[in-house]
Amino acid sequence: MTHKKGRIWTIEQRQKQAERIRSQKPWLQSTGPKTVAGKRISSRNATRHGCYGTEFKMICLYLRMQKHYSDTLRFMLKTVFSTEKPHVKIPGTN
Repeated sequence: MTHKKGRIWTIEQRQKQAERIRSQKPWLQSTGPKTVAGKRISSRNATRHGCYGTEFKMICLYLRMQKHYSDTLRFMLKTVFSTEKPHVKIPGTN
């Protein structure tokens, strides 16, 4: 898969653009969020899917533990019932 290339700048164009930006100083006008709601929203700007929270990590841990338990149980049941002679003596049988 090839990516589209953006504008190709010449050295002169790059220098002129840098001069324009330095003269306009846009960084002096950027304020960022001022309200509590705005700050809360902007704090999540880098989050794409929400898989970094504590709750999500706890759910993943629980699911891993549950998988380990079910794998262990499956192995134990397979071991016990796979032999011809059962390991447990069932009352009333010879």
